[in-house]
Amino acid sequence: MLHLKFHALAEPDGDGGYIAKMPALPQVFAPGDTPEEALENIEDVARLVLEVMVFNGEAIPKDIPSDDGTVLEFKINPKDLEGKTPDTLGEGAQ
Repeated sequence: MLHLKFHALAEPDGDGGYIAKMPALPQVFAPGDTPEEALENIEDVARLVLEVMVFNGEAIPKDIPSDDGTVLEFKINPKDLEGKTPDTLGEGAQ
């Protein structure tokens, strides 16, 4: 079981909403109407990206701490990914 923690930040997007980003995973971002919604949305996106990285045997980057960030925690069991395809990763995520 992999226990992963990453910092996420929610910032105004200039259109009245918010965008959440993860410094350690620059490919991960998600919008929301509020900072809380953006952080909830990024958690789903980050889980999928992390599952794909584990599935593909890619190295998981180290977190980049931020004083302003929210810490998100993920538990990923590589055995749970067995028998899945990239299209079915993220299904049944907790």
